[in-house]
Amino acid sequence: MHDSTHHAGAARLSIFKRVIGGGLLLALMAGCGGGGSAPAAPSPAPAPSPSPAPSPSPVTSDNMTVLAGAIYESGSVNGPVANARFTSASALALDAGGNLFVADDALLRKISTTGTVSTVAGGGVVTDLNETAPDKVQIQPTALTFDAAGNLYMADAQNIRRLSPQGVLSTMFTIARGPRDSRAAGAYILSSVGVDGNGNVYASDNLGTRKVSPTGTTSMLEGVADMALSGTQTSAPRGMAVSAAGQLWVFSLESTIAHFDANGSRSTFVGQVNTPGYVDGTGLAAQVGNGHMARDATGNLYFAQGSSVRKITSAGVVTTIAKTPAATVDSVWGAAGERPRIAGIAASAGGVVYVSTARAVLKVTQP
Repeated sequence: MHDSTHHAGAARLSIFKRVIGGGLLLALMAGCGGGGSAPAAPSPAPAPSPSPAPSPSPVTSDNMTVLAGAIYESGSVNGPVANARFTSASALALDAGGNLFVADDALLRKISTTGTVSTVAGGGVVTDLNETAPDKVQIQPTALTFDAAGNLYMADAQNIRRLSPQGVLSTMFTIARGPRDSRAAGAYILSSVGVDGNGNVYASDNLGTRKVSPTGTTSMLEGVADMALSGTQTSAPRGMAVSAAGQLWVFSLESTIAHFDANGSRSTFVGQVNTPGYVDGTGLAAQVGNGHMARDATGNLYFAQGSSVRKITSAGVVTTIAKTPAATVDSVWGAAGERPRIAGIAASAGGVVYVSTARAVLKVTQP
């Protein structure tokens, strides 16, 4: 698999917006009969051999269609989804009504269920963290999630902000830099955020994962609070998913997906310690790499690895279900055959999956 960090745009390659359903290839075994005259004493026919059970084929098609934007066209345009354009679409989150929120560079944008893209927050010049008017605040959202009450939580630099259903934006807390912290040199990346049913907020960066209680008490679930510049663990996005009961799944610093129960006890859910890779399988037999993560209501996890969407069932079975559309011709954005990388992922309660690829937001058709 070859992923590209390039995105085609000026060539107007709308031909990539296709949905090719993935399916199962069934090998149908049929017996063969001979011709000619029948012998005087025919031999008994051999007992038929049992046919092997069909197995799912690997994904060979894109299994995606564009929901909004254009994969290879950059811009910042609101309006109907077909006309909308994105500059750097990344983190995604779905509200209870099915509206999709998109972090797009310095903006927070919304794709409504009626098919319209609008700007919700960002684009202002005020840097006061207590500013309540979303359109007057400078933001750089890197992760999004919703709670059961409809509040949107947004990771923004070192801040966790909350946008209420009434449109009031407030800063909940700021993650302080440590005296030896690589974040003091600008290497800090807050890559994921989650919230459980009790109002606890979870945030991961390239050093560790924190849990912040509704009263502001912070505890480290993994990693460290600060570290010297030379000891930075990883700058890759470390996605997470949180259940209402307080269970957490997060890409660990050891290249696995770790599971924390509501009491903070940790176990390895899938993957091999310190062996990142791309191998589908079950539990510890699989290999995974850092990426963004989402969870549906039935307990399935979805994560983006390069240009692919991979699914993990509640039993720990890892499969690849989709890939971003590959370019069919060379362009100013990349070579033929290259696929745009996935920058964000979200899943509805019913298992509908959406991904972002910087210029566009796509809907995944599961095989």
